[in-house]
Amino acid sequence: MLSHIKVFDHFLFNKINQVWSNAVFDFVLPPLRDAKFWIPLYIILLIYGIHSLKKKVIFWVLLVATAIGTSDQLGMLIKNSVQRLRPCQVAQQAATVRLLLERCPSSYSFISNHAVNHFTFAIFIVLTLPFRRRLFSWLFILWAGIIGYAQVYVGVHYPIDVLCGAFVGCALGYSFGYIFNKYGHKIFT
Repeated sequence: MLSHIKVFDHFLFNKINQVWSNAVFDFVLPPLRDAKFWIPLYIILLIYGIHSLKKKVIFWVLLVATAIGTSDQLGMLIKNSVQRLRPCQVAQQAATVRLLLERCPSSYSFISNHAVNHFTFAIFIVLTLPFRRRLFSWLFILWAGIIGYAQVYVGVHYPIDVLCGAFVGCALGYSFGYIFNKYGHKIFT
């Protein structure tokens, strides 16, 4: 069973990284992976959080920082335990991988920290900020998914790395969102 998953994982990686490539994605997806690119979004969310959560925004910011710190450290712990090489690090594959970054990262591949961190953040945001329209909630999930897809597209992760990172991130985002929703009003009332 695991060998079938690995074969499909490599097949899907090749499709996303090589076959489904185009000039627009080559230009757009690499910068989307960079946290600095999203600073305006983070500022807007903070302003919205201050406006809608009032005093609870302090607890919210602390939980966001703790959630992202936890997701990042857990992702690194899993990476260092599994020690799966990235597609751009595998000798047999490296020649065919379309690496759209300046260099291949030296860390391991499984799980994708980009996926863990962004899905943790997205789920936390969806569960804790009071959006008037459901569309905004889905946009955050789509946002995290696009960043995960970009990880495969630029040649640094296999799809299963991103998928498992997304599952871990969703679980963490839900857990921290639950903590905020359960205790946020008790702390700052």
